[in-house]
Amino acid sequence: MITSLKWIRRGACASEPRRVVADSEEYKRMAERAGFELDDAKDELERAQLAAGSGTVDDGDEDGNWNDGEDGDESDSGVDSDDDDDAMDVEPADELAEYKLDDYDNEPTSAIENVNIFSNVKSVAYHADGSEDPYVTNVDDELEEEDEEALLIAPYDSVLVVATKADDIPQLEFQVLEGEPDEDDDDEDEVADTRTNLYTHHDVMLPAIAFDVEWFDYVPGAKTEFKSTAHSTDTGSFVAVAGHTSDIELWDADVIDAMFPVAVLGAPRGKDAAGNLQAKSKKVNDAYHVSSVLSLSWNASHRNFLASGSADTTVKIWDLDTLSAVRSLVPHVATPTARKGAKVCLTRWAPAAPTCLLTGGFDSSVRFFDTRSPESALRVNLTADPESAVFNHPASDSQVFVSTEDGHIVLVDLRNAASPVWTLKAHDGGSAACISLTPMGTTLASVGGKDKTVKLWNVASGKPEQRHARQLQLGQLFTCAWCPDQEGVLAVGGERGSVVLDLNMNAVITANANFGGEDGDSESDGE
Repeated sequence: MITSLKWIRRGACASEPRRVVADSEEYKRMAERAGFELDDAKDELERAQLAAGSGTVDDGDEDGNWNDGEDGDESDSGVDSDDDDDAMDVEPADELAEYKLDDYDNEPTSAIENVNIFSNVKSVAYHADGSEDPYVTNVDDELEEEDEEALLIAPYDSVLVVATKADDIPQLEFQVLEGEPDEDDDDEDEVADTRTNLYTHHDVMLPAIAFDVEWFDYVPGAKTEFKSTAHSTDTGSFVAVAGHTSDIELWDADVIDAMFPVAVLGAPRGKDAAGNLQAKSKKVNDAYHVSSVLSLSWNASHRNFLASGSADTTVKIWDLDTLSAVRSLVPHVATPTARKGAKVCLTRWAPAAPTCLLTGGFDSSVRFFDTRSPESALRVNLTADPESAVFNHPASDSQVFVSTEDGHIVLVDLRNAASPVWTLKAHDGGSAACISLTPMGTTLASVGGKDKTVKLWNVASGKPEQRHARQLQLGQLFTCAWCPDQEGVLAVGGERGSVVLDLNMNAVITANANFGGEDGDSESDGE
């Protein structure tokens, strides 16, 4: 299942991705991260036990004996237990004492608490160059060179970030769509034959399913201990991941085999003076989210700002330099003085007004406001909860397309929001799950949930005209994104995988779609 897609513009990713350096500092960071996750798991277990009405699990007494209630009263047996003990004491069992069978099932109470999967990792010999390992005898230099060459990203390749979940394992895949070389490239003929190839370059595992991903080029943590030493400038290639947890993970797109993100936007992960992990409050606050994060938006003008919308009803504006929230807003409230609002499922920075933000909530409305004065927000009511939004850029910066849960697409002019410019019933029987506008602003793509259809609309004339419709063998569709560097190339994701449509060549490029699923739907293309 594909939940989110995001293209990375050409040239933004490093041509030679880096591998994780397995040094002592990396092991230390991994151990600390693993310790935090273990403590979180213990806290969750304790809360679950308390919620079930029992603070501890009664597995028996301290000697490891089960108390199943079948002992009965000692007086019922007619035998004195003390006499039995005395009788057992005279048995000739001294020859078995050295094996300590009486304590065989007793384990130290702190055995599990002291477990650390990285505790003895320094004793493991690691060789960055396999040829230096004395136990590796079949070193093939040519094969290693081929492997390294396969990891190279050409300047004309496009990178697609895919949030997926397969076999209950959430992952973040970085797929490469081979592009067309420059006219003066000597290998043009060779690349032209394979330029429609789409393959997974590398992937990382996520702690929970991702709801939204956002790419940004600003190196995070410049004013923290997480400051990167691999970047000489403030420019890189990173992906923010928001999902079922309250934390936002920041991953380096140029690093392969990474086990943990470079930084996390969320609750502080420090320890108090006693050495105990700081408790993570479940109460809504201004510092971090306390529920699932549903949407992300990076400010391309003020590059160190990232906005997030959450199910805890707040919108946070994060400073990537300090990795902390500098503003916390509750935009979707019934009245300006109300404390509780609706869940925020949509955030978009305005491209022509870098301080202005568009948000969508589960109150069937979108709000548009200047983050410096959010109390004067503009409200636009919709027929259902919003699903996706995109500014009509560069055609008209004051207009925004919004798709809704009941299958409509509306064009709203923020200068006159009393009524939409037009309303379109784009998809039947379900939601218009996602919309995406081409870089030229001429074609709008939309995907439907239950109708499993992707549609293309010509919006250059001011009124929507359907140009193309197609049913894909991907089940319900959840997301779509136009490639910013190749006109006519659209990525679509659904419950069975993702494909890339090259409308210029009328080709469907497949990377991880599971065609012919178990339900045996015989979907066919349709114009």
